[in-house]
Amino acid sequence: MNPTNAEIRQFILDAFSDEDFEVFCADYFRDAQAEFSSSLSLRIKAQRLIEYCQNRGWLDNLLAALRQERPQRYAQRFTPVTPATPTATAPAAAAQPIARNPRQIFISHAHEDAAFAHRLASDLQQRGWPVWIAPDSVHPGEKWVSAINRGLQESGVFLAVITPRAVASGWVTSETDAAIELEHEGALRLIPLQVQPCNVSPLLRPYQRISFVQRYENGLVALLAALNPNLLIIESPFHLEWVRVPAGEFLMGSDPARDRDAQEDEQPQHRVYVSAFYIGKVPITNAQYAAYARAMGRENKAGSPSNKDDHPVVNVTWQEATDFCDWLSQATGQSFRLPTEAEWEKAARGTDSRIYPWGDEWDEKRLNGGEGGKKDTTPVGQYSPAGDSLYGVADMAGNVFEWVADWFGEDEYKDHTRLNSPVKDPTGPANGARRVFRGGSWYYEQFSARAAYRDRGDPDGRYFDVGFRVVLGDAQIR
Repeated sequence: MNPTNAEIRQFILDAFSDEDFEVFCADYFRDAQAEFSSSLSLRIKAQRLIEYCQNRGWLDNLLAALRQERPQRYAQRFTPVTPATPTATAPAAAAQPIARNPRQIFISHAHEDAAFAHRLASDLQQRGWPVWIAPDSVHPGEKWVSAINRGLQESGVFLAVITPRAVASGWVTSETDAAIELEHEGALRLIPLQVQPCNVSPLLRPYQRISFVQRYENGLVALLAALNPNLLIIESPFHLEWVRVPAGEFLMGSDPARDRDAQEDEQPQHRVYVSAFYIGKVPITNAQYAAYARAMGRENKAGSPSNKDDHPVVNVTWQEATDFCDWLSQATGQSFRLPTEAEWEKAARGTDSRIYPWGDEWDEKRLNGGEGGKKDTTPVGQYSPAGDSLYGVADMAGNVFEWVADWFGEDEYKDHTRLNSPVKDPTGPANGARRVFRGGSWYYEQFSARAAYRDRGDPDGRYFDVGFRVVLGDAQIR
């Protein structure tokens, strides 16, 4: 049974002098110690530390630290003693090397900038980035310096929150100096964040700083772009992410020797060159399409299903999907459009001709479709990253079919192969009766989830399992 707060406070008064307690707090609870003033008595300091830990759910951390620093007194006061047979002391196990995670982010900040730092940590974590930040990442019973050393060893990215308080902080300076040395060794990346205007140390001046001075949201977008240069993000008119697919050739279509479900209109498999482009990481959602309809003052004929804001929009015609792209282009100053068949397929299968976005083997746990389908749409990205393509694009198999730009051509691939060299950036037939959609859906069988599968529909038709995503040409980015 854990001791009460009063028992913890009394233990501190009995086991620590005022000077010892200051050192103890500096070692384990630096943020709490920073709030102490020299006029406070030991009793008040002890009470404030207890309240600090209790408000954050860290009383176990406090008890672990007290047990670490005063083991005999702690055992005598709080741990029942039972007779035990002496045993030989086992040799200490060799320390295991700490593995560095190239995606983990260490956030260095002054105590006074904690609100900004923790807001940033939360936003990064919501976008899938693991974060090391004090004091949250300090283990129970772990000294502050040991925890920081561990964090620097574990992390692949170091963010320095630069403010006048940070410049004056010895801790931030020490952490940043260590990070600069680690970056020179190739162990991590250092990214300074200018949160408030101030002079920076000469060692940081050569670095390109990301500004959060004017607007937090703009700084976050710039930071995310720096963390992943293959990811394009906008926050207005709403949050959207695009993944870059590099230029180059890939094998389009199906080889029946490799894919037993290969269809006639997917053959022959042939080489196609596609210029670089950015494709939506996930399909457009109900909430995003509803925002477009409101902004344009149009009736939302796709409907507004309750509790499905984060599901892919369906029941949109090909023309309505194109109109959405035109509106988004005007709203952002970029040139968005529907993907071509070739762009969609390359984003879905990469350059190794895999049958599904994740590989050649069917796995119903990686998508909403086939026999394991949910019998309705699911939130976009729910099967990410397990079901992602080689480039990190989600929902390319199952959930909903997606409109692409091309007219459907039964013999289009045969026309491609009449050329002696790879066809470059094909856009489909000049006209037709049906537009292509790709990717399979929750309603369809396994064969439709293959990256090469082609389906088509009336461009004026509304289908309960057909949505869309948008692309941006790499050379068009402004």
